[in-house]
Amino acid sequence: RLFCTLLHRHLAGLEKSSAQTVGAFLVSISADHFDLPVLSRFLEETELPRKVRGYVAAVRVSIGSASSSASSSSVYRIAELLGSLNGSTGSDRILCQAKGPDCDAPMVRYLSLDAEVRFRELFSSARAILFAGGTLEPRSEFAPLYAGLSAKTDAVDQVHHFSGRHVVPSAHIFARYVTHGPTGQALDFRKDQRGTSAMVSELKAILSSAALSAPGGAIFFFPSFDFLAAVAPPSGSKIGGRCVFVETRGAENGGEGIFRSFAAAVRRDGGAVLLAVNGAKLSEGIDFKDDLCRLVVVVGLPYPNASDLGLLEKMRFLDRCRAEGAPGLSGKEFYTARCMKGVNQCIGRSIRHAGDWAAILLLDHRYANAAINNSVSLWLREEATAANFSETDRAMRAFYKGRAAAVATAAASVAAAVAA
Repeated sequence: RLFCTLLHRHLAGLEKSSAQTVGAFLVSISADHFDLPVLSRFLEETELPRKVRGYVAAVRVSIGSASSSASSSSVYRIAELLGSLNGSTGSDRILCQAKGPDCDAPMVRYLSLDAEVRFRELFSSARAILFAGGTLEPRSEFAPLYAGLSAKTDAVDQVHHFSGRHVVPSAHIFARYVTHGPTGQALDFRKDQRGTSAMVSELKAILSSAALSAPGGAIFFFPSFDFLAAVAPPSGSKIGGRCVFVETRGAENGGEGIFRSFAAAVRRDGGAVLLAVNGAKLSEGIDFKDDLCRLVVVVGLPYPNASDLGLLEKMRFLDRCRAEGAPGLSGKEFYTARCMKGVNQCIGRSIRHAGDWAAILLLDHRYANAAINNSVSLWLREEATAANFSETDRAMRAFYKGRAAAVATAAASVAAAVAA
């Protein structure tokens, strides 16, 4: 309780955001005398977080309250923070974020700048390691993980990279880097350009035409909530004759309500439009299979907030490592990698099984640049070509027509087999 009091007092008086080492943070909140291992062990052995949550839930039931469970879950966050502090290294940082435009209330975050240090013991003792994931491109970010292998063994090529093709055939994938809009205007969704009347007009025309073409769910991912708000139509409007659903900042239950409403509209009307944000809840982990997603459109390049305190600390750390000759990304390369991982996450919402199919459009002239599209997932990169929207729209309609014919043929074959 005393640790929580000291932490809350520090945050309440915070006027400026800062990044500190773990030791400096503990001193600044007057908690450097705490025995962190004992405190962490106490929380684990007594299961205090679970008991507090159960007690709060029981009280709410007894008084008929349906308020947020934030107060009961905060004890879990304190336990996680203490565990992180207890296992910290010299390269870890505590980010104290002051209240401001991007932060509704003062908060504290734990950041591990050198996460690889926690893998080094494993790498030094294991005979072989398989590192697998769904969205690892660009993989140069992970070079520091196996940096010590060449020194450990005589072999030069101890690391083998494999990137698998998609489980679906090429005929199930339509992919384009859309460089110009319907009027021939180059698509440029950089932050200082995307709000211009010309870009907004081009984008709205693309939204309407693409949504009209898609035979099912059409999902558009925007680089930020602010830009989405500038483009989204008024509530109750339609795009391309389809009902529109818009992801909102801080949506309840991670946007599950929006997803369910969108899915219901797709099944009821044969299609719907979902406007979401890259990096928000609906861009990661949601299964938009079959008719729920026949079109994915990524608007622009979703670079993270360049003023984010944690991002700036990570970039400075990587630049220092690069200057010392360590492998891995520079700060600028890491910044770009974060962006492209977001793009690949959005792309992955579609084509969820071997029989699935979809069209995928990446809107921005910069996607035609090899320095950018080389970080797009391999399976999409092999199918994608650069084109203006007019060419893309004609080819996409032909793709949808071909898939409809293939689906009809397959259904007829199944019906004939059943009848026989």
